[in-house]
Amino acid sequence: LRAGPDRGSWEDVRFKRFRDDAESIGFPYGNYWYYLNAVHPKRQAEFWAGIIGSRHGALGCWLDLEDSTAGTFGKYTDWWDCIQYFKQLQPTAKIGIYTRAEYFNDYKRGVPNLHAFRDMPLWIAQYKTDKPNLPKGWNDWLIWQWTDSGDGIAHGVGSKEIDCNWY
Repeated sequence: LRAGPDRGSWEDVRFKRFRDDAESIGFPYGNYWYYLNAVHPKRQAEFWAGIIGSRHGALGCWLDLEDSTAGTFGKYTDWWDCIQYFKQLQPTAKIGIYTRAEYFNDYKRGVPNLHAFRDMPLWIAQYKTDKPNLPKGWNDWLIWQWTDSGDGIAHGVGSKEIDCNWY
């Protein structure tokens, strides 16, 4: 469930309702934060932590790294600052990384070969393949988003096309 940001607001206005609904039927969920390259990493960690509170969900908390817009804070060290501050604010949270190999491995981001994220769970996004390419440092994935055009109606949701994942 996306905690934020959403269309000019820090909090996804549907997040708490969706979280409450999932909890009411015992449906396991996690939350993610869409990292913005133009916003200071510690401010993002504060917003994220404030929105989710102590209710992380069974699937944990995921930093979504895919923003392709220009910004001062789009490098590896900025992502790391966000994660580290989030950990201070949410010390019991299980944290993972959502990304695509091409995005994460982009040389402009300055990701070292032995980066600190490699010990975190990976949620990889790659479509139209039998096996996803992994970002450098990881040997396996926990979640694989294999399509963004799944049959939403067949899966009981109102959207025609949805993201589908293997866990």
